[in-house]
Amino acid sequence: CGADMLESLGTSNLWKREHVAEIVSTFGVICITRCGSNVRNIYESDILWKHKHNIHLVEEWVVNDISSTKIRRALRRGMSIRYLVPDSVVEYIKKHELY
Repeated sequence: CGADMLESLGTSNLWKREHVAEIVSTFGVICITRCGSNVRNIYESDILWKHKHNIHLVEEWVVNDISSTKIRRALRRGMSIRYLVPDSVVEYIKKHELY
C-alpha cells in the first residue's frame, strides 16, 4: 500500500479497530513510503504498534509523486494518465468505465 493508506489505518473512526487488527495480524502490510509522508507516525496507533512486526516499510529509491488520488483527479478532469500507470490499467479503466 501507499503511505497514505497506512497512515489511514491508524486514524481513529476511519476504520473499525477489529478490521485493522485482522488485516495487519492476518495478512501483514507492506508500505512504500512517499516523499512528504511520515509513516513513522503510524506507531501512535496502539493496534499498529501491537502488530509492528507485521508492517514492513519500503523506502522509495526513485522519487514517485504519483498517487491514486492524483490519478483519479486527472481522470475526472479528462487528462491522460498514460505513462503514469501501465497500459493494462488504462485499458481496464476504459473497459469498466471507471471514473
